[in-house]
Amino acid sequence: VLEWLEAGWSEEIVRLERLRLHGGQPYQLERCYLRAAQFPGIVEEEKLSSLYDLFEHRYGFRVLRAEQTLEVISADEDMAKILKLRPSDPLLSIRRCSYDQKNAPLEYVEIYLNPQGRKFTMELK
Repeated sequence: VLEWLEAGWSEEIVRLERLRLHGGQPYQLERCYLRAAQFPGIVEEEKLSSLYDLFEHRYGFRVLRAEQTLEVISADEDMAKILKLRPSDPLLSIRRCSYDQKNAPLEYVEIYLNPQGRKFTMELK
């Protein structure tokens, strides 16, 4: 995480963890890592529906690009319990580093998504 964020060993990193539900069932776990100094008070935010809106309007950072890797993995016991799956069920793992208007790393995100019954559409520019 420190390497992706180009952060020093002594820098405090904040981890935001969000569990997304569909029809009352968990389908996605998102772990977002940020430099604490760039986002003071973000942990206390009550409404975290759109981090990118919060980044821009409260902190003055705009995400301009991201590098993202998608991989199919097997759910370990912890992930299976969180997402209500069986251990070794397939999961889509997404790892993303987003960059701001100065091309500096802004966030590192790990997403674990139950792909069952999901359709993915991507627009590339």
